[in-house]
Amino acid sequence: RVYIGFESINQETLNAYRKHQRVDDIVRAIHTFHQYGIRIHGMFMFGADDDDHQTVKETVEFVARERIDTVQFLILTPFPGTETYERMANQGRLLHNDWRFYDTMHVVFKPNQFSPYQLQRHMWESFDSFYSIGSAAFEALEALQDGALRILGAVGRKMNASSLENIALKLGGKLIVHNWMSKTNKKYLNYLQSLDILAR
Repeated sequence: RVYIGFESINQETLNAYRKHQRVDDIVRAIHTFHQYGIRIHGMFMFGADDDDHQTVKETVEFVARERIDTVQFLILTPFPGTETYERMANQGRLLHNDWRFYDTMHVVFKPNQFSPYQLQRHMWESFDSFYSIGSAAFEALEALQDGALRILGAVGRKMNASSLENIALKLGGKLIVHNWMSKTNKKYLNYLQSLDILAR
């Protein structure tokens, strides 16, 4: 399994991140790894100034379409000492300097095309969509089909990246996401939601 920071499928965002790659390069990399039976843990970041609601939707669809095995959906975080931090501080876009939340999982700034709460919701809804009972069931069916074809002697069949490990990871991920949303971070989510209410 390889861990790859793809960051975005929004070309404008990739350019802003200075990634020097195109979305086609990401697709080719995914196909090449899978061709050799190497699973992929893909990492994507939401919240760049060029990202919007459609970017998030298209990222979730991309992950499903390209059959990325496991994922992390992260939040752009303006770490102190970076250009992003200086720019956002100068623009008055930082919500606070409570460093506990500068962890790529919490929204700590005012995004360009979302409210902070909307961006946070997009992150956890993307996780919830990927790490779901339905997606684990789909993996299980595919693993059974692949096993049956191997038993029947499908010579030359390429290795399928799906496995019992992926199924377990998806079910475990579902529990982690549920706990993150409903227990561990409830106060922070309420804080972001209150900012939305105040901004109306």
